[in-house]
Amino acid sequence: MPINEPETEIKTIGDLVLNHYICGNTQLIINLPPHLSKNLEINADNFQLDSNSLCFPSIEARDQFLADSLFDKNRAISQQNPNKWLQVAHEVWRHEIGNSESVAGRFLAILHKTDDIFLIAASAIKREVVPENRTVC
Repeated sequence: MPINEPETEIKTIGDLVLNHYICGNTQLIINLPPHLSKNLEINADNFQLDSNSLCFPSIEARDQFLADSLFDKNRAISQQNPNKWLQVAHEVWRHEIGNSESVAGRFLAILHKTDDIFLIAASAIKREVVPENRTVC
């Protein structure tokens, strides 16, 4: 799923936080939609949860949660296609240009624990085809 549009159907806390994040909302308290607040069985060390909202203690905690969530959400697809990792990181990064804190950076750090992100990137660069009509300076 490209991360350039807010999700229309929010199924998980991760989807909710991602939607909140890509819309540029910097609040650390997020109201829960009714369908999520009813069925939550979650152990979360990096946020507090009550029946109506979740609250992150810091931007860093929110961003770490989001990076972990993106990693878990994309694990199956990306293991088959390692370039998917770079696509996910790029889509997140587009929404955080200028931020001092980086979900994309945290995401790549998590990935690097299981896969060599430098080899994935080098492979992607090596396979990249420059279109003939593209001007290279």
